[in-house]
Parts: sequence; structure tokens; C-alpha cells
Amino acid sequence: MAMFGAFHFQEFSHEFYVIGSVVAYIKTMYTLKPLALLITIVFSFQGMANENILPKSIALSKGYTPVSASYSLHKVSNKLKLPYKKHALDWPVKFEDGINSIGNLLAQYQSYEYSYRDYFHGGCDLVTKAQEKIIAPTSGYVEAGFYSYSPLGNGHFQKHWIPLQDSAGKETDNNYFEVAIIDKHGYRFEFHHVDPTSLTPKLIKSIYNRSYVEAGTELGEVKSWFWLHHNKSYHHVHYNVIAPSGVELNCEWLSRPLKDDVAPVINKVYAMITGIAFEVKDKEAIFRQPKELVIDLYDQKNNNPFMHQPHFIELKVESGRTFTWDFQKALVLKNGMKPNITDYFSLELANTQGEVVKTMGNYSEFKSLVKIPIDPNDFGQFVITVKDAMGNEDKFTGSLPGQGI
Repeated sequence: MAMFGAFHFQEFSHEFYVIGSVVAYIKTMYTLKPLALLITIVFSFQGMANENILPKSIALSKGYTPVSASYSLHKVSNKLKLPYKKHALDWPVKFEDGINSIGNLLAQYQSYEYSYRDYFHGGCDLVTKAQEKIIAPTSGYVEAGFYSYSPLGNGHFQKHWIPLQDSAGKETDNNYFEVAIIDKHGYRFEFHHVDPTSLTPKLIKSIYNRSYVEAGTELGEVKSWFWLHHNKSYHHVHYNVIAPSGVELNCEWLSRPLKDDVAPVINKVYAMITGIAFEVKDKEAIFRQPKELVIDLYDQKNNNPFMHQPHFIELKVESGRTFTWDFQKALVLKNGMKPNITDYFSLELANTQGEVVKTMGNYSEFKSLVKIPIDPNDFGQFVITVKDAMGNEDKFTGSLPGQGI
């Protein structure tokens, strides 16, 4: 059963569309046993909120098969050498405002009330008009099908797949349909939330034959999206670029530069001392050596209503150490490992007033709390630098007392 595949209520309000779809969906499941019904409803709401996230057992029971180890947590690459230069590719869609409507970014934190919590977004949401045409940014072999994800932990997923040509009679969801281009180097360019009814007969034939298509080929249209993002329409393509090693690449690095002269903002800095978050002011000396600093930060682009997670955060300490989170090019560490989400984000902290502050990322909430570890031997002046994709930056300075203080 396709959860929303039979519903096309674009002419109605957002609220009627969602409520009507949910009611119809639950009616189809009234014969399930209570536990099975609960599990199915909970994990179906997961897909409604963001991506089609299912436990592995449910995905397999629906006919999905695991994609190879492309989403492994193991070491994936020592060196990342790309066949594309920075900003070399065209964007695959025309943006909503004609300039830079990008929603959630590659390393952005995601967590939904009825969904799997605490994961990296893994790609870029390109916000468009519904039925906007999707154009191949590079040449390669074309594939298409329905997808789901199962949690691996640490902020990453295992992808599951039903090819379009094998989908007849299987439980699929038209909201989670992908068209992909695999280039001659093995890089996979994925476009999620494509309307499967918009594929031309010529493209379907190419998909069935896994034919080679040229850059500039039309790959379908953006499906109408039923959820609002911070009260804004959010028809979008979730755009992934996956290296043969399994590394998720940053679409902003690969694609044409966007007009953006708005700097990211370091909103607050906390020093974590004995489990308590002490707020530190700019140019302030920290009274005791912290275990880590936590940076409350955000970014926005010109004329863009969506909040973003800056992808470059660096600490330089007078005593000589430099620590950097740099996902400008790809979601991978210098040692070739994929980052653990709890190493990168502080999921929650308690400040000196007893207030609990949480990292949040969904369709109505945003807060980004990024950890920077402090070595016991760090001392003296420090500078924190935060940069966005276009090199706009914000800085914060302070000082550390060092070991034994």
C-alpha cells in the first residue's frame, strides 16, 4: 500500500490534506493487531515528517532490499579526491526565489517528534515550486525507485531500495521516490521527492534499460510537499551526492556559488565545567579549565527564511592546538571516518540557571549546539571562527587558564 500515493489534495489546505491522508491510512490498517498497528503508525509518521525511516525488519517485509555498504559507519576514505572542481556543476532545479532558497543542509541536525531522533540530514534540500522540473547536473546512467532508511546509530542510516521496474504490487510511497544519475566515476547524484507520475515515457525507458543520459536531461518534477517548514511552503528536492566510498558530499561545494553576504552568527558560547554550562562572553577569561566549549550558532542566506548549520567551525588556542569541524566539502573526518552525531552536537545542556537547552532541527524548531573539545594542556587566548559556504565568517575570542586551574 502506498501511504499517500492515492491522495492528490493540493487544492485543499495543508491541514485538510494531512488529516485526510492520515485518516484514510489508519482505516486501511484496522485489522492489524494492536502492537503491529502501533509500530506501523509510529514509523509511518516518521516518513511523514522528513524521510521514509523504517526499522530494517519492516523495510524488508515491504520488499525493500539493502543498498550495499554505502552508508557504513566504518572508515570510508583516507583521502577525498573529487573528479569535479569546486562550484563546477549547475544546480538541478530553479530555486523558489530565483537565488538561494536552500533548506536543511548536509550536516544539519534532524529530529522529529514521531520520528527517529538525532541524525545528520545527509544532503541539501532545494526549495522550489511544486512541479518544478529537475535537470541532470551531470551525465551518467539513470536509475529510479522507492527508498527507505533504517537507523544504524550515531546519526547515520542504511538505505533500502525498490527499483521502479520491480515496484508493481509492493508497498511503496510516492512521496519517497528517487531518480539518480551515476556518473562515469561512480558518483551517485540522488534526487528525492520526485513525482513518479511526472516521468516521461522516454525517461522511463531509459530507467528500465539503465541507459546513459546527458547533463541537461529532464528527470521529472518536484512533488508537492504536504508539510510546512517554519510556516513556509517546502516543496523541495532532497539532493544527495554519494561518492563510491560512501561519503556524502556537500552539494553547495559542488554547485554554482550562490549570492550570500550574510555572515553566520555565534549566538552564545558555553564552557562545560563539572557538567554545568557556564555562558562565556566575548573576550572573557574562563575561570576554570572546561572539558569542552559548546557553540550556539546559526546561519542564513540572503533573502532566505530557513535557518542553517554552518559547516566550518574552528578553534585556535595560543598554546598551539587547532581543532576543526570542516564539512564544507563532505560529511567525513580527516581520518576517513564518518562523524558520530553526539561527538559533533551537544544534544542538551543545563546552564547555571537550571535551564535545559537542546539542539533541535525539524519543521518548526532550530537550535544548533556544536561541541569543541578542550585539551587539559590548552591555555591562553583562543579564537573561534565560524564560516559559511561563501566564506562569510564570525569570530569569538576568550582565554583558557590551562591545566590544574
